[in-house]
Amino acid sequence: MASFWRDLRHAIRRLVRRPTGSLAALTTLALGIAVATGTYSIFDGLVLHGVSFQDADRLVAFERVTLSGPRRSTSVPERDFADWCDQQQSFESLIGFRTSTVNLRDTATREPVLPQRYSGAWISPGFLNLLRVHPLLGRGFEPADAAVGADPVVLIGYHVWQRDYAGTAGIVGRTVRVNARPATIVGVLPKDFRFPESQDVWLPLVLDTAAPRAEGRHLQVIGRLKDGVPLTAAAQEMSTIARRLGAAYPETNAGVDIVTRDYVDHIVRSYLGEDGMLIFVGSFGVPALFVLIIACLNVTNLLLGRAVARGPELAIRRALGSGRLRAVSDVLAEAGVLATAGAVLGVLLAHAAVRAFGAAMSGVEALPYWVKFEINGRVLFFAIAVGVVWAFIAGMLAAWRASRRDLCEMLRGGTRGAIDPGFARLSRSLAVFALALSCALAIAASLSVRSSLAAQHYDLRFDTAHVLTARVDLVGDAYPEEGDWCRLYASIQERVAARPEVVAAAIGTVVPTDTQLAPGVRRYKRPRVTYEEWWQMPVARSAVVSPGYFAALGVHLLAGRDFNAADRDGTPLVVIVNEDFARREWPSQSAIGQRVHLWMGRENEAVDPEAGWADVVGLVPTLRFADFSNQDNQQAIYLPFAQHPQQSALVLARTRTDPTTFTTTLRRTVQSVDADLPLFFVRSMDQVLAATLFYHRLIGLTLVVFGTMALLLATIGLYGVTFVSVEQRIPEMGVRMALGARRQDVVGLILRQGVTKTAIGLTVGLALGWGFGRALQSFLFQVRTEDPVTFSAVPLFLLAVSLVAYLVPARRASRVNPVEALRSE
Repeated sequence: MASFWRDLRHAIRRLVRRPTGSLAALTTLALGIAVATGTYSIFDGLVLHGVSFQDADRLVAFERVTLSGPRRSTSVPERDFADWCDQQQSFESLIGFRTSTVNLRDTATREPVLPQRYSGAWISPGFLNLLRVHPLLGRGFEPADAAVGADPVVLIGYHVWQRDYAGTAGIVGRTVRVNARPATIVGVLPKDFRFPESQDVWLPLVLDTAAPRAEGRHLQVIGRLKDGVPLTAAAQEMSTIARRLGAAYPETNAGVDIVTRDYVDHIVRSYLGEDGMLIFVGSFGVPALFVLIIACLNVTNLLLGRAVARGPELAIRRALGSGRLRAVSDVLAEAGVLATAGAVLGVLLAHAAVRAFGAAMSGVEALPYWVKFEINGRVLFFAIAVGVVWAFIAGMLAAWRASRRDLCEMLRGGTRGAIDPGFARLSRSLAVFALALSCALAIAASLSVRSSLAAQHYDLRFDTAHVLTARVDLVGDAYPEEGDWCRLYASIQERVAARPEVVAAAIGTVVPTDTQLAPGVRRYKRPRVTYEEWWQMPVARSAVVSPGYFAALGVHLLAGRDFNAADRDGTPLVVIVNEDFARREWPSQSAIGQRVHLWMGRENEAVDPEAGWADVVGLVPTLRFADFSNQDNQQAIYLPFAQHPQQSALVLARTRTDPTTFTTTLRRTVQSVDADLPLFFVRSMDQVLAATLFYHRLIGLTLVVFGTMALLLATIGLYGVTFVSVEQRIPEMGVRMALGARRQDVVGLILRQGVTKTAIGLTVGLALGWGFGRALQSFLFQVRTEDPVTFSAVPLFLLAVSLVAYLVPARRASRVNPVEALRSE
């Protein structure tokens, strides 16, 4: 133990005596650990953390997979869910739920209260028991609450209770209006419970088992495995039930299977999607791994250089009787000190980075409740393991390389005994590999920055200034018919347009660049083309809009006319198309006057095969109805709202001043039409655009940070390797200069050798960068994965940086006094 503390003190003294190299090693290791720890924390929050329910590994999710036609997964019809509950034996229970918006208004206050919109769920009464959750106040749902004709009840979340009712203890039993109907609050759920994603209000699910099997609502279904029942056995039982239902009801259930999956895995994949997983891994996981590898390579190089430079000292120790292990124990002590300090500093940096990332993501409404960005025990263990284990491995390698040389040779050669050709080759290889990784990261960062800039400077073809948007959902029984929807929205549009602050008002199902409300997809038929199956028809994006929609956005029609009051139910169908659609369908003709056959569905097509023909009456610029990526199709068809009524829609208002100041007035105006109707997603078009560009900017910034770190670490590595190499070759440089070599010859020699290493590293890095670009292809916008500007500028920049890293030690070597350099010889 005494020798351990002695070695530790000596290691600290040596590190302090050489602060430049020590700080370089410490900074390198800390940055690598910080990047890896921070990224793993984010990945843990998004993917690994999952739900915190008791025995969450026993929860199972189900998918109803239809094998006929194109393979697709669907939710579960109510009748199927009821049959599953009756026939299954492997689960404690099954619960079904569906999510939607819920309009809630408190009528117990004296002053009028604006209705609020919440994310809600209609869910089976036993869901709290299945999830092992207890209400904070009151009770959960009981089976009687889900009976047909039962008095309406509602559960509210902790956030609603605190924000809207200030945590009032007497909230249980209070009557509120839910979707324009009175309901009683029977309980408040715990703070961290917002199942299944980000819900705040829950209503009992009342099954309609009298509806035909092909009709009715569809549900998401989960269950809890009974103790001792494996997932494989439960999956076999559910497949058996599916075959049984297929035989009993061939018209609706033939060719249907039930896929059983781990619930945590299901919700993570459903949230991120396959593209989301790839983008996350490509933009966070792989770059962080590269930075960590570069840091580890540099630490190894620095420790190798320090240990090999001390070769003569270690040889003297061994000659005086010290064992090999004892002679190199202080090398390991240095590695241990660096590992400890690097891990501590790395965790502190990671903690700050994770908090900053969490703050940046706090305003993203789409995040589910189970996503938490924090450094927990698993992450701390990972950070410590990376720092300590790698530093120990690097220290062992350095000690082994330093202690394996022949004692006589080292003692006889003096300073030259420290020169190790094997070390030089290993060190150069590590530095070249680190440079290749940094080149790949720099290419990825450059591609993402060019993509982000292209998105920010993209010509949207409309004016985002002074436009306010807000969503309305007509849920419940207040508006049962399509005619009711049309009349309500027409009244809202009329009253909003009548406000003196408003230039133009309109109704639409989507606005450009909005990723929260995706446009519809409409299949259509080309004239004189026969389609054997419906999925063979071409598709276009679709939006249902009222007259004045384009005026509210500040869009001028290129040809034809806008929709008007004559385009209503019972009149010939009309559409407006965008430039991309017209260019694809009628490249050499005018779109005005052409006809499009809108596919109306199997049932309508069977009744009237000629139904769906629509005249093109207008042509508008191509407006971007999606995220900014290279992979989306922008052909679009606009349909008149009166001919295609919708329950959910957006209210658009072009104002004379700052649109955000019109928010309260807009809410009051809508409430004057229906006091129970709330507005939500109230945002200006500038805010909509900023939200859409948020992920582009975030990923671009992340890759820039990773690329900069990689470049910094690679530069430190190149400089460190060159410095150690030059230090070892001082006698050689002295001999060369004594024999007549000039200073520029010495500098040129070192630069030529450095450029050779750089060329090898950049060649490998370009290949890795091409692979990186392919992984980011779905994220990039108006930038090719093999962008010539990026693949030319990045290598040239790295070459310049490398030359600077080589030039400093080269100039130092050229200034050596030959007499001083040869004195040790």
